[in-house]
Amino acid sequence: MEKIIKEVLEKLGKDSYIVGGYVRDKLLNIKSYDIDITTKRTKKELETIFNLPVNVFGGLNFTKQNYNFTITCFRKDLVYNKKGFPQKIDFLIDLKTDLKRRDFTINAICLDKDEKIIDYEKGLNDLKNKKIKTIGKAQERIKEDPLRIFRAIRLACNLDFALDEELFKAIKENKNLINNLSKEKIIKECNKIKDKEKAINLMQKLEIYKEEK
Repeated sequence: MEKIIKEVLEKLGKDSYIVGGYVRDKLLNIKSYDIDITTKRTKKELETIFNLPVNVFGGLNFTKQNYNFTITCFRKDLVYNKKGFPQKIDFLIDLKTDLKRRDFTINAICLDKDEKIIDYEKGLNDLKNKKIKTIGKAQERIKEDPLRIFRAIRLACNLDFALDEELFKAIKENKNLINNLSKEKIIKECNKIKDKEKAINLMQKLEIYKEEK
């Protein structure tokens, strides 16, 4: 683990973990500069430690030595709006509950400051089997935040993984929810896809994209 990342974790103290894309990519030997940290620290404690404002979702952002840090309090998203934004949040939870709100199992693998792996959602198994699988029921995860449709497509294409059968079905059945998303969000997510042709092929299978004749 890079020194600066360990220093930030040590500054936060115990019950603080790296989670998400950095951990996933590290296990796949892919270099990543986006560091997501989830912590038991409260919003008030985060503001004191880093002297930065914490947003309503319990998070703060800063860049240090080319790394983009996002630090967020443990939370549970209780209610979402149609655009996928949590409207009601519970911060009085633990790590295991925090991970339940996340999108895919391969994005819920954690590392502590000693690089010990915590894998409550069995993301390591899906990483090994090259599967994109939701945490909990795929139908619920997609309905909560329709942008997860494009995140799933991006991950599948960029990592050369397959969508889990339940997720594939949920996307097809809920593809109309894409209409609730802003074009800017969709474009931003699609711009991260490296192989556009592969993405178009997958979108056609999901009946999201139809080639003009």
